[in-house]
Amino acid sequence: AAAPPAAPAPPRRERSVPEETFRLDEVSDLLELRHVRLQLQRCGDSCDGEVPLEPVRVQSVHNSLLSYYLDRTSRCLASPGAGRYLPPQGGCFYAAGEAEVASICREGFDPAGWQRGTYGQGQHLWLSASRAAAAVAAEGHSSLLLCEAVLGSTWQIRPGERPPESLGEGWPSLDLAQMRERGRDSLVVPDADVLVLFRRYQAVPRYLVSFRRCEPPLPMRPPHCLTPDGAPSPLSYGASPSPDGVSASPSVSATSSVVSLSALSALHGSVQGSASLASSYSDLRDLSRDPSGAL
Repeated sequence: AAAPPAAPAPPRRERSVPEETFRLDEVSDLLELRHVRLQLQRCGDSCDGEVPLEPVRVQSVHNSLLSYYLDRTSRCLASPGAGRYLPPQGGCFYAAGEAEVASICREGFDPAGWQRGTYGQGQHLWLSASRAAAAVAAEGHSSLLLCEAVLGSTWQIRPGERPPESLGEGWPSLDLAQMRERGRDSLVVPDADVLVLFRRYQAVPRYLVSFRRCEPPLPMRPPHCLTPDGAPSPLSYGASPSPDGVSASPSVSATSSVVSLSALSALHGSVQGSASLASSYSDLRDLSRDPSGAL
């Protein structure tokens, strides 16, 4: 006798749409805070002119509706689920004022506000926190959103690359329809640390971070310890050499040929302290370039 036909598979059920609610929770887990701090202090491809940021307050953003839409969007990409940036170890940044930040945490990024940016009509995000903060420094904002993003199939722009002729007005005319024609989901500009996403729920906020800027210590000039004839000269940081080669100091006479032991000891301690500060900042810069902390 023939085997009975197999029962049809039950239809796949979509996860029910969650309620439109969100909340902010204070982050107290030390390891989680450390990951967020490392993300803020990580520079882009070029650290020139970038100022590391220090988190003052970190809050996690919980919005189940945005998470639901992010998952749905991820499945619809040309490369479903590819290139997922997960905070706090990874992610991308967006800086804005309090009202816009609250709106994004509640409803997500709004395509109605997308205008023809540098790289098209999409949501521009940053891989570098300091660059994101610098973009809105004139407005005095001190809050960042650390976002989860799904890039899918990326169009990566190399340094100096010109837009194709089909983009009549260059990169700013790029939009979702043109990205679809090329089988791409997002634009990546590594040289500028910029991501451009063309779907509303390709990125959602995961952390709200209040920050302060960590100014690097001023470089210290080595003292002029000896005059041209080999005699001890006054020791003073910031002093400029006089025409005869002797450093002028406001606290020690330029004609003095004797430096007290206590003054020399105090200066030695100052040099050691300054070197320690410079070394700490150098270590921070090296840590920011560590590939193990890359997205």
